[in-house]
Amino acid sequence: MIQLINPLLSSKFNIDFSKINVLVIENPKFMASIVNDIKLFLEKNDTETRFVENGDFCKAIDKFYFITDLFNLDFNNRVLQNCLTKKIVNTLNGYEYQINEIYENAFRILSKCLVNLNLSVDINPCLEKQTFVKMFSPTIQNYYDNLLEKLVEFVNVLVELLDLKCLIVLNLQEYLSIEECQQFYNHCMCREVSVLTLQSRKKYNFENEQIILIDDDLCEIVANSDDI
Repeated sequence: MIQLINPLLSSKFNIDFSKINVLVIENPKFMASIVNDIKLFLEKNDTETRFVENGDFCKAIDKFYFITDLFNLDFNNRVLQNCLTKKIVNTLNGYEYQINEIYENAFRILSKCLVNLNLSVDINPCLEKQTFVKMFSPTIQNYYDNLLEKLVEFVNVLVELLDLKCLIVLNLQEYLSIEECQQFYNHCMCREVSVLTLQSRKKYNFENEQIILIDDDLCEIVANSDDI
C-alpha cells in the first residue's frame, strides 16, 4: 500500500487503486509546498512530503507520474521516448543478422561516397540495435477528441512504457465533468493504477471516495465524501 506522508498531516493517506483518493488543500501556500515537494521527491531529492510503501520510502518512483498541466501532456517527452526505444530494441532480439545485413549494404554505399571527400573519415563498421531504432525516429501517436480521451490514452502509454503504479493529478476535477472523472477513475482502476487527485477545493462527491481536506487554516478533516 502506497502512503502519502507530510509533517503537517496528522494522518498517513493510503493511496488505494480501488478507491478515489482526493487530497483537498484550500490553503494556497500549503498546496504550492505539496506540489513542489512531490516534484522534488520524484526527482529523488529530500523533501517534507514523501511516499512510503511497507514502512520504507517508495523505491520504484520511476513507476510514479505527476501531471500538473492537463493541457500539455507530452506523449513523446525524453523519459517516454527512452522507454519506447528500449521496448522496440527488446522486440528486435533475434533479428541481429538481418539488421547487420542491411547495415553492411548501407556501409558500402556510404564508403563509396566518402571517397569523393578530401578528408579521412572513420565510420562505425557495426550497428547497435538502439541506433537502428533511432534511425526511424519512432514517436507515440496520440489522437483524441477531448480531454478525457487524451488522459485515458496517456495513462495507457504510461502503463505500457513505465509500468505505471501511481498517478498524481493536479486539479483534475476542475476540467472534467463528474461523469468524465468517474470514467477516468474507473479506467485507472481497471489498469490497477492508484490515482491521487490534488484539489484546491472540494467539487464532486463520489462513491468509494476517501478524502483528506486541509482548510485555509490548515485544519485537517479525514472523511469519506458523505461526511463532508
